[in-house]
Amino acid sequence: MKISFMLGELLMLFKLIHGLQDVAVTCTESWLQVKFRQRPLINDLQPLQHELFLGSGCPVNLVEPDFFVFFYLLTFCGIVVTEQPVGILIESAIVYNSANFDFDVHIPVSCYIQR
Repeated sequence: MKISFMLGELLMLFKLIHGLQDVAVTCTESWLQVKFRQRPLINDLQPLQHELFLGSGCPVNLVEPDFFVFFYLLTFCGIVVTEQPVGILIESAIVYNSANFDFDVHIPVSCYIQR
């Protein structure tokens, strides 16, 4: 049971990574924008707006015809900002919390601002 659960998670992770061209990330020193293409992900299920979150529970705040959009200040959503000598690394994750699964899917997102 535990092994099949882990294999299922690995398969879903592979499918999500394969589709990373469906995630667009833009950032500045004060905000992060993540656009997530509306398309079936796992078992041909289309994620719904209320099933997607950025980081620590921030909901989608704009729905475009083909994308779910998250747009937040860097001080929200548990976004991690790492100052480096040559730039700033901004990290978060899209969390897919579907009622159809016993687990959440985390899709890492990051953006780098060079100084």
